Amino acid sequence: MKQLSEAQLEENLKVSRYKIDNLSPDSKWDKVDIYSLGVLFVDILMNKITTHEINKNTFDMLASEGVSDSMLDLIDSMLSQIPEGRPSISE
Repeated sequence: MKQLSEAQLEENLKVSRYKIDNLSPDSKWDKVDIYSLGVLFVDILMNKITTHEINKNTFDMLASEGVSDSMLDLIDSMLSQIPEGRPSISE
């Protein structure tokens, strides 16, 4: 990381939002994809790629923009830190 330029660090930060660290070979990869998709949904609904953490303020902003409670609940479940808490792709 120390060898990356400032521009490369900024690009790496954007991409790092879509991945989960500390994965093992036994990880439930379909659930990892669901997490990334949840982050992508947030970016689409906010109409920008942000570098900050998705938290309660993010959900409050989305709600104030008219995003439905059911969509916010879906996104919240997609971003669960526990893979088993995330919905399946069919859901």
